Amino acid sequence: EGFRGSEAVKPLKVSEVLKKESL
Repeated sequence: EGFRGSEAVKPLKVSEVLKKESL
């Protein structure tokens, strides 16, 4: 279950980085 949680958080962090790169 812990692995699943980190996998769900990864996309969120990736989108945050993409947003920062966009700006």
